[in-house]
Amino acid sequence: MVAAFLSKELPPELIIEIGHRLSLSSLNNLICTCHHLHSTLQPSLDATLTPEVAAEVLLSAAKEGKLEIVQKLLIATDPNGYKSDRYTPLHAAAEAGHTAIVERLLAAGADTTRTCCPESQNEDEIQPLHLAVIYNHLETARSLVQHGAPVDTRYGTESTSYALSDAVLDGNTDMVKLLLQHGANVEVKYAYYGTPLGHAVRNRDVRMMTLLLEAGADPNASTPLNPGWMCGGPPAPYSASLLYFVLALKHPKGKYSPKPIPEEGREELMRVLMKYGATKESAMVTVKQHLKRIGGGRGGQGG
Repeated sequence: MVAAFLSKELPPELIIEIGHRLSLSSLNNLICTCHHLHSTLQPSLDATLTPEVAAEVLLSAAKEGKLEIVQKLLIATDPNGYKSDRYTPLHAAAEAGHTAIVERLLAAGADTTRTCCPESQNEDEIQPLHLAVIYNHLETARSLVQHGAPVDTRYGTESTSYALSDAVLDGNTDMVKLLLQHGANVEVKYAYYGTPLGHAVRNRDVRMMTLLLEAGADPNASTPLNPGWMCGGPPAPYSASLLYFVLALKHPKGKYSPKPIPEEGREELMRVLMKYGATKESAMVTVKQHLKRIGGGRGGQGG
């Protein structure tokens, strides 16, 4: 109704004046309503859309899922034309799970290795794939890895992590399978919890454990006993085998004992680990190294 009135009742000069008073997005929406308004207002839009403004609009359109606008802007706008370590349209679309826009950006040459520190994450060096995995956008992640997004690039400074670690922590088996199919290293180590298998053990996720073990994860891998200790730290032992952790043996000084695996289901976790090669010897290494401490620190005597 409004478009029909503007195109038939108002002279072009007045339409152009109205266009000058509209925001860029409103002007673009009005232009799309009919051919007459398009031909009248397109020059105004072209004059407003400087390269800097076009880059801002592209970023916003990618985030909001506006595929048509993204397609138009990519004709003359570089999807990588942003300062180093800044949020790009590919980051925005990956974070929001707009797979169609991700694919269009990739077709236009968007760089899957660009890093940033997005407002939604308190970490830096984050690539688009990391965001797709963090927010569980499986199809978006699939598009990214199929276009060469690296699967083993770490991000973060204090709490270094990887895409595979995040997927395991979230219990997303489909995402884990996707990453493994594209060559993800099953032994990458997250800053606090060790290998992905360590995450699965702590989560008591038998299905995930089996998936990782079938992919070659080391059942005798070491895991931190007190992850996330930010200042100072408990006395040794600092880490031990996964089997030792599941056994829930107390730390030589009880107040530093790791949060134990609940008794219910503990046997199943041990059975799965040992089925794939975890050995009692791997747990006994820690016991033997710290026998005096485990015995009370007084020549093997104590409770």
